[in-house]
Amino acid sequence: DTVARLGGDEFAVLLENANEEVAEAWTRRFQETLGVPVMLDSHEVAASASIGIVTGGGDGRTGADLLSHADVAMYRAKATGRAGYQVFRPEMHEAIVRRVSLQAEMRQAIDEGQFVLHYQPIVDIRSRELTGFEALVRWNHPTRGMVPPLEFISIAEESGLIIPLGRWILEEAVAQLAVWDDLCFDGRPLTVSINVSGRQFASPAFVRSVAETLHRSHAEPERVILELTETMLLDDKDGMVGKLHLLRGLGVRLAIDDFGTGFSSLAYLRNFPVSSLKIDKSFVDDMLSGRRGAELARAVVEIGRVLELSTVAEGIETEDQATALEAIGCRFGQGYLYSKPLPAAAVEELLLRPTLALTS
Repeated sequence: DTVARLGGDEFAVLLENANEEVAEAWTRRFQETLGVPVMLDSHEVAASASIGIVTGGGDGRTGADLLSHADVAMYRAKATGRAGYQVFRPEMHEAIVRRVSLQAEMRQAIDEGQFVLHYQPIVDIRSRELTGFEALVRWNHPTRGMVPPLEFISIAEESGLIIPLGRWILEEAVAQLAVWDDLCFDGRPLTVSINVSGRQFASPAFVRSVAETLHRSHAEPERVILELTETMLLDDKDGMVGKLHLLRGLGVRLAIDDFGTGFSSLAYLRNFPVSSLKIDKSFVDDMLSGRRGAELARAVVEIGRVLELSTVAEGIETEDQATALEAIGCRFGQGYLYSKPLPAAAVEELLLRPTLALTS
């Protein structure tokens, strides 16, 4: 067998006369050995590796092909978590080709206005009155049709295209507030919630971009809610707090999305100027299937109550879920029970009704 350094921190191991099962066994051994701490300059250090496995030979693929396929599997392993491994499958290569193609097409899509926003209603769980919408981006590709966000958001993050895309989403969603005001039957001030990515939030120009958008639109800042994930905020706590206060100083409201799925801490939450917590769909799904799901949802609501934050439950699909959420004190919710995400034209039709209460 042969071990070689390809360059930088990449290494290759050639196992001769080994099948996939043997290769996986050796891979686990490599990872266990690397994980044993060693002393470097009086410091204890442990290493880890993401590993891609390819088996073959005699099937027409060259050595370069095998290395390339192992590389694809390695990057798939990195994408699924540190210190893991993946075995190459042909569909992985197809997925890489598709991602590269989508990234190239995405630049053009932003310029040509292929992206659209759909809006999912947020309601008062008890009265079913409409209180606002969450803006969700969709890519209306000219040949592929609607490309799911799960396919292009990560590409946008990796390539940096999430910054111009996020800027467009912010401007488009905030502009909708003026449209809604003209159509809203009873003059109720609806809100719009906008997801902000980690890379977008970390951009030095982000706060200025929000300020400029608010100035151009003349929107009431309190009706704009920026949704941030808690794991994103914990990446750089000290730097994030200052930016959060600048945003709050503009008047916009801040929400923590998927609260409870990361490393929740009352200490950091107390210092962040947030106004609401969003209960992750996974908690809502588990509320009726076991005590743990219900207790987790109840804990988020209780944290919100103690810190005087509102709570919004995501992914409500049944009346029983809505009833259980109302029982534990969760006031707001969204999900298919009330409405799927709607294109702007459908939202306008909804707002022309004499009442904004939604029924399933």
